[in-house]
Amino acid sequence: MNFSVPIGVPNATSGSMFTPIPVEIMAYDPEVTGLDLLHKTKYAKMRQVEPIPDLARISEGTNKLEIMLDAVIQYVEGVLSGREKPNNSVGRQLLDLINSVPKMTPDEYEKMINSNMKVGYIETMIC
Repeated sequence: MNFSVPIGVPNATSGSMFTPIPVEIMAYDPEVTGLDLLHKTKYAKMRQVEPIPDLARISEGTNKLEIMLDAVIQYVEGVLSGREKPNNSVGRQLLDLINSVPKMTPDEYEKMINSNMKVGYIETMIC
């Protein structure tokens, strides 16, 4: 986002100077999908995009997650090899992330995934 200020010589050439303004958008998780869709219109020729199907949205989310995980792996490997200086704040956030993952056996995880898939299937049948 930019802020415009008029500049120039009185009764002569005039113009505008644009100053960037830092903007941070905060949203709840359900709103992020809509914001991502709106953001895509920025690059569309007609400024219109169609909502993507659920499977494509899952694929897109998985790709984003993979990119973020690659960045984390590169950071951790860089710290372990001594190429990067450790950052206590990042370390605490990674520890919080690891501790937020529920501890379960592979069988419990598979049962949970299958249960969630059944619920999703039933929801699509109802709607």
